[in-house]
Amino acid sequence: MRYVNKIVVFGAVALALAVGCEKRGPGVYVGDRSRKIMEMSGRDVIVRVNGVDITRRDFDRMQAAYGMMYGLANGHGVDLSNPRIQRFLNGRAPATPQELMRRELMRQEAAKVKLAANPQEVTAAKEGLAKSFRKSKVKNFDEAASRMGAEVAQYVEGLIASDVQSKDLRRHLSPESFEVSEKEIDEGLARVKRVQDGCVASNKIYRAKLTAARAEVLAGGDFAEVAGRSSREGRREAEEWESVQIDEVAEDSPLRGFLAKAKAGDVSDIVEWEDGLMFVKVLKVSDGEKNGEGNAAKVYDLGRVVVNIWDRPADMTRDQVRGELLKWKEQKVQEGLGERLFKEAVLEFPNGTNWFAVATSKR
Repeated sequence: MRYVNKIVVFGAVALALAVGCEKRGPGVYVGDRSRKIMEMSGRDVIVRVNGVDITRRDFDRMQAAYGMMYGLANGHGVDLSNPRIQRFLNGRAPATPQELMRRELMRQEAAKVKLAANPQEVTAAKEGLAKSFRKSKVKNFDEAASRMGAEVAQYVEGLIASDVQSKDLRRHLSPESFEVSEKEIDEGLARVKRVQDGCVASNKIYRAKLTAARAEVLAGGDFAEVAGRSSREGRREAEEWESVQIDEVAEDSPLRGFLAKAKAGDVSDIVEWEDGLMFVKVLKVSDGEKNGEGNAAKVYDLGRVVVNIWDRPADMTRDQVRGELLKWKEQKVQEGLGERLFKEAVLEFPNGTNWFAVATSKR
């Protein structure tokens, strides 16, 4: 399986909330009402951050902005009723109130030191965002803005300025976090080399394990039993993985040539697949549905033994390592700053915090 390490840029903040709490001062307190966000009107307050209201309208504007950016990035357009965009927005909705709080806290902190977003950095960030819309054939941010409409485009510009301001704030509060020494770069390059070597070594071990499993099957070993000991998926995919016809297999697939000559009981060579390294066994060959000419294509029931395979990270230059180290340092500063600001903030929830409907199981 391909694995990509992902870094959470802003750590989740756990808020201990109690309905009806009367606490005042830094911390969190909640009103005596409980309403879902979708039950609120535009001016209803979701949360008050140090006296500044964040409303249902703010929630809707952020959702619309992210929905259209998602649509442009994935070639789905900017129609928020598009089912794919709807699924995306439903998935991100629970995180939107926290992001609104975070951005407001950062704005307030920047205002204390009279720090505004650098206009040149904002312009560069806008064009950087536009490049992510290449699936929609967007040439620049102005073109993206025209598709989104003036109101949403203006809000997106505000999000970009907020990101730049937040980065400038972190630089202002922790200038040392935006410096990388030559020693740190040397250590970073050494870490990259260790990871690369580790991937190569792991892949050799997995390939050897799979080779031994295949040899055992070819020697007459029970396929499902061998899979139970050797496969990432155990016996499950050995007994039933895929049922395919040859014309359903891509022409450049390593399995197509094998299936063209295969019969029940045949075992393939080891092939690299989209989710790992594997070999398959033809469990059964049967006739599929007949076409208009009365011919039926063969259907191949396949089982497989599969192991993980790791992509070796690409070589990196010193400048690339410097950039990654800066991102990592910024992340650490962001996490610490965010935790402090949330801890010190006065957050009021006049409509409670039960913002989203929870699905219940049907009996």
